Amino acid sequence: MSNDETRIRRKLPAWRLLAGPAATLAFSAVLHLLEVTPAALPNPGVLFSLAVVTSAYIGGVLPGLLSAAIGAAYVTWFHSQHVWPLAFDPEDFRRLPATYLTLPALAVLVGLLQARRNAALQQAALATAAARFQDIFQRAGDAIFVADPDGRYRNVNQRACELTGYSEAELLQMRMSDVLAPGELQRQPFRIAELNARGTMRTERRFRRKDGTLFMVEISASMTPEGRLLGIVRDVTAQHDAMEKLRRALSLQQATIESATDGILVVDTHGHWVGFNRRFLDMWRIPPELANAGDDARVLAHVRGMLEDPAGFLARIEELYAHPEASSFDELTFRDGHIFERYSLPQMLDGRPVGRVWSFRDVTEVRQQAAAMRDTDRRWQQTHKLEALGRLAGGVAHDFNNMLLAILGEAELLALALPPDSPHQESVANIRAAATRSAALTRQLLAFGRRQRLEPREVVVSSLLHDLEPLMRRIVGVRVHLALQLPARDEGPRVVADPGQIEQAVLNLVVNGSDAMPEGGELVVSVAQTELSASEATRRGARAPGPYAVIEVRDSGLGVPDDVRPHLFEPFFTTKEAGKGTGLGLATVYGAVEQAGGFIEVDSVLHQGATFRVLLPVAPAHPEGAPVEPRTAEEPAGKIEATLLVAEDEPLVRQFVCATLRRLGCDVLEAESGEQALAVARAFSGRIDLLMSDVIMPGMTGPELAEQLLQDRPDVRVLLMSGYPGDELPLPQRGEASFPLLAKPFGGDALEDKLRAMLA
Repeated sequence: MSNDETRIRRKLPAWRLLAGPAATLAFSAVLHLLEVTPAALPNPGVLFSLAVVTSAYIGGVLPGLLSAAIGAAYVTWFHSQHVWPLAFDPEDFRRLPATYLTLPALAVLVGLLQARRNAALQQAALATAAARFQDIFQRAGDAIFVADPDGRYRNVNQRACELTGYSEAELLQMRMSDVLAPGELQRQPFRIAELNARGTMRTERRFRRKDGTLFMVEISASMTPEGRLLGIVRDVTAQHDAMEKLRRALSLQQATIESATDGILVVDTHGHWVGFNRRFLDMWRIPPELANAGDDARVLAHVRGMLEDPAGFLARIEELYAHPEASSFDELTFRDGHIFERYSLPQMLDGRPVGRVWSFRDVTEVRQQAAAMRDTDRRWQQTHKLEALGRLAGGVAHDFNNMLLAILGEAELLALALPPDSPHQESVANIRAAATRSAALTRQLLAFGRRQRLEPREVVVSSLLHDLEPLMRRIVGVRVHLALQLPARDEGPRVVADPGQIEQAVLNLVVNGSDAMPEGGELVVSVAQTELSASEATRRGARAPGPYAVIEVRDSGLGVPDDVRPHLFEPFFTTKEAGKGTGLGLATVYGAVEQAGGFIEVDSVLHQGATFRVLLPVAPAHPEGAPVEPRTAEEPAGKIEATLLVAEDEPLVRQFVCATLRRLGCDVLEAESGEQALAVARAFSGRIDLLMSDVIMPGMTGPELAEQLLQDRPDVRVLLMSGYPGDELPLPQRGEASFPLLAKPFGGDALEDKLRAMLA
């Protein structure tokens, strides 16, 4: 039997091998059951020939021979069934050899013919399959290499040629290592033993084309039953480049996120962290180990305690997770005063949300700067109003002060002329008191307009307030308890300011606080020192950072309503009943403090009281042992032996000044204008010790008179008088010292003190 026949038979199913012999046995059994006799069936071998042919056709030679053996055995038994042992009728016996030869011959003949036919069909099928395989092999989109274990190529497809640039003939003369990029085999050796053990292997290598260009491939390798190497190679250069670009893009994205000034957090649809930047951790003060643990509950517990409204914070998060396509913007306020803007946008992919991006921006400093700018703008507007009113006040101050000086002067002269026990002394005192109060009102107008002439010097704030204590207690009365929280008299912060202005500001605040407690209460006046950083100075509206003295006046009264607070320091604004207030008190405080280089803060809770804080720059430190507030001994009383030239265009003022000077023992030369004074001086041959002149006069002004007189008499001293604010007077200077100025209205005592100081 040929190898082809054996291979074909081995490929036949079992039923085809057994069907023929089984049918032959069944046929024999049927004949036996029918009790067929030789008389009825003289030659049964003919019938068994059909069974043998069928068996050989279906199953091949071996099943045919088996059927032939069964048929021959039955025919032998059939002819000898009536004679035992094996006795045959001569006629039947002659038929047996033909049966024994015919049945096997038929089995072999039919089986071989069928085997050859099946082999031809199999070869045709194999040829068709091979052609189909070759077509698929050549048309495959991936390159296919078949190689011996030593790496020499045995078969390649068309795609392999296109991929490498070599022809099929060239590749079949090459080894696998010939198409690898330089150094690739050393970087990652190819191990046949490992492939045999694993069955398959997937790897990436860099190939080199015939033209020298390099490209990246993915190799799926396996071993064939013949022990050859089968490799399916796919060009993944584009994918590899895309992945490299993706990695670069992700790296750039991460670098961009890290460089952002905002804190950024990326989460998935379940709220689990996907990514974040360092700024986010720093803003929320989240330790890296807590962030890397991935425990969202612990992180939320950590940040929740920082917020003013943790419940609202969580509710907003839950709301956005319930509506994954929604965007959001809100603000988070922290207990330490920080303010974050919170942005949230959904991360969409193909129209569906796959996550959420949270962005947090710290706007604390921006809000503080905005508040400071608003406060600065408010202060500027307030200052603008005060300056406008100050210009108005300054315009009338000269004439008003001249009239007040005349009233005060005449009242003072009248008091001196009357006997001490005269019943008219009380009326004169009332006139002087009314004029003094009018002068104070003028000073208030000039103060809130910042046009009052100042005499700043370094003072200890606590000493100033200790001296004011008796007056403050008289102001508050018995219904209000006054508590002073002051350092010792010569301790605490020192400031450079006009003491009168500071006293006036404090007294006005005390009056304001006392009036806010009509049913009584507690008024606390305290002094402290604080240090303002640059950011605090900007936020609080200070002119510069540094140390500040803090004068605080705190009451337990009605508090300041929100609608009143913007108008507190406006001149003529008052909440008191008609006739109970002028509306100049707090405006005066504001002007005085601004003029001293400080600022005011107000805190108030309705029905719980108000706190006014005056902050003044602390004076620069002095060298150790340097005097701070030098005190001069009082001049002994006595006649002033000097000759004075008085130039004043107001007759009543000139009359009072000259009368006072003569009372003090002075020789007086009078003039009603600058030109007349210059003529009097030139006509007078004696010594003139001091020129006392009004600043503003018709024709020649006081400073012009002084300059011309000094050309003739360089040793004469000059004292100017004016009812105008000092800031508006263009006073000429002589050397490095300006001319002294005596502000109107003034009394005889003030005039005497000034003269004694100048003529000493």
